[in-house]
Amino acid sequence: MLARRTPLERTCGLVSTMLFTSRDLLLDVPFTPGLPKHQDWDWLLRAAMLPGVGVVFVPEVSAIWYYEEARPSVSTHLDWRASLRWARRMRARGTMTRRAFAGFLNSHIVPAAQQLGDRQAALTLLPPLLAARPRPFELGLFIANSVLPTEVRRQGRARVDRLLGRIRKGQARTVQDRPAATRGSSGQIRTVALIDPLSGGHHGSYAATLARELTAQGIRVHLIGPAPFVEEVCRTVPQATGHVLPLFPGSGPDSGPAYYRLGRLARDRVNLRFLRAALQQAEEAGADTAHLLWLDSFVLPLLAALALRGNRPPALRATLHWAYFLREFQGAGSVSRFTA
Repeated sequence: MLARRTPLERTCGLVSTMLFTSRDLLLDVPFTPGLPKHQDWDWLLRAAMLPGVGVVFVPEVSAIWYYEEARPSVSTHLDWRASLRWARRMRARGTMTRRAFAGFLNSHIVPAAQQLGDRQAALTLLPPLLAARPRPFELGLFIANSVLPTEVRRQGRARVDRLLGRIRKGQARTVQDRPAATRGSSGQIRTVALIDPLSGGHHGSYAATLARELTAQGIRVHLIGPAPFVEEVCRTVPQATGHVLPLFPGSGPDSGPAYYRLGRLARDRVNLRFLRAALQQAEEAGADTAHLLWLDSFVLPLLAALALRGNRPPALRATLHWAYFLREFQGAGSVSRFTA
């Protein structure tokens, strides 16, 4: 949420009134008393460190926040030195990564110093930024935020947004001009099974991104995984179908905590059982491609599941980023295949 992945990615805004959590968690992790600023970020970073606690973004717009009214608030109280001290504490405790530190410095601290007209701030902020080993575009953002006035940066961002909007509209027209369905060499409509043994966090949004792009190309999408995962993606992409397959028998909707309490051998047995059942379901759904979304601890069980199949499974393309997977469906490049 704090670290940018690309130069054009927007920073994540956080407003305390848009946080929805349980009373028990707030009692376990109270807000830091006496903290003059960044109370919401401070709480969120500390709470997310607890086992079983994660951050989930609701896809629907559920609140609108207006910034136009000029009135005093914690957010409008600018003290970049206090913000830097807080970020350094978070970094020292390990609750803020170096990339998150660089992102926070660029998105919160440098603009605050620039608005205050403190021209010496850049000399103070450059050493901690360099200590975080910034990527070239992060260093470029630091220079731009330190040198260019706020209004100039806003106008430049607006021009970039308009340009990107025109590009997206052109891409949307291209998608609409595509054939209604993409067919394989046999003439049948292609079906891709997206398989994920876990749910929550980025799992659903990652699968939804794939499902949207594939269905836009006329490719059928079939989800296989826990109920929250299947329901989230099918709700976001109504054209997709799904089959609920829990990670292991008796696991609840959120099987992650129970799964990570298992020993290594027991976890591999769970992985193998899930993958064998998922491949069978993908085949029954008529999928010609089964794409596993989560590979961290599933590679060996995946190879074992493929080897144990009596007949040839659908081609299983295993990738770590959706862009590489989509290239194959756009006719550009290829991806790895694991087959029996």
